[in-house]
Amino acid sequence: MTNKTGYDFDELGGNVDVVIVKYDCESLNNSTTIKSLHNNAQFNQFAKNDWCVLDPETTSPDQFVPIAQETSKEFSTKAIYFFFGDASGWMGYKFYENGEETEEYNFGPNYDDEMIEMGHDPEENRKPGTVVAVNAAGEQFLFLSINRSKSKDEIAGGEKFIDEFLRFQGAYIGWDLFPQD
Repeated sequence: MTNKTGYDFDELGGNVDVVIVKYDCESLNNSTTIKSLHNNAQFNQFAKNDWCVLDPETTSPDQFVPIAQETSKEFSTKAIYFFFGDASGWMGYKFYENGEETEEYNFGPNYDDEMIEMGHDPEENRKPGTVVAVNAAGEQFLFLSINRSKSKDEIAGGEKFIDEFLRFQGAYIGWDLFPQD
């Protein structure tokens, strides 16, 4: 995987969780954040790529977001947590700069009506300033950023929106990030 940027999954199966950090792997692997986990968590870097990927097989799912945020803070750099939930059908990312979440994007089936029927108001759980769009296919798109603004039409791109964001960052998320059997 040399010089790849953007989003590259032809078809997703199962749950996908990825953390990538813009820093050198040796420093990341010796970081306070990784050492505090007391497991075999490790980052790998591919030739000619500025981002390191956390090996998902060495990390439990509940650690992905804290690792992205803490390594971003510890090294004053950028980190991205990307996810796809097979059961929910939702996909998205959280973007951290210097430990602060500066952007979040999610999309998937619109479950707002079902949530309201169960007595939960989705609006109450959304962060103030979140832009929400729903397309004709019943997909919902949520976007929040402190650095840029986007219209409802602009965020309704799903995978294309994610691809454009990753390309702008010079980052890559694709199947080659995962260990091959």
